[in-house]
Amino acid sequence: MTNDICWISIADLSEAGTEVNAAYDTLRREDGTIHNLYRAFSQFPGPVGAADRLYRDIMHAPQAPLPMWLTELLSVDVAILNKCDYAEAHHADNFLRLYDDAETAERMLAALKQDQLGSDVFDAKVGRLLEFGRKLTRQPGEMTAHDIAALHNAGLNDAEISQAVQVTASFAYWTRFINALGVKIGGERIGKYR
Repeated sequence: MTNDICWISIADLSEAGTEVNAAYDTLRREDGTIHNLYRAFSQFPGPVGAADRLYRDIMHAPQAPLPMWLTELLSVDVAILNKCDYAEAHHADNFLRLYDDAETAERMLAALKQDQLGSDVFDAKVGRLLEFGRKLTRQPGEMTAHDIAALHNAGLNDAEISQAVQVTASFAYWTRFINALGVKIGGERIGKYR
């Protein structure tokens, strides 16, 4: 079955009291809607709450070591590498709203899309972190202690590295889920910060 959300059927969330609807109660946005990504879980809804909590703990924890704009930039890069338009659209919008210089933010996104991590738009720390994320995304079996040492040399501490690994790894999961089921934006609102 095809619909405007993904390539599998979606449970009807209007039926109050169902297991599916109960699983989605905590996932509603401020306007009462649910991301199409989460609606695509409806045939097997048990993991959706845990997946959302993990995502929020990695990306939106108030005491996180990395600034939120940087976690969004890392997630956009994983989405670009994995050709996941859905995640790219949502997280690029988040990044643009969080970064305090709109022109520089647009230049950063353009550099990612053009595979130009050596661009002067990235400082050494951000450029090195993006290179690390790209290697982890493309060649996870080739990661070495030298990769961590390069991050240390660029000025990143272990807490920042740990969060960056979690962002990159979690977006490997999300982009594969989205691409495998053909999750589409459809009529949903883009991003978190409108």
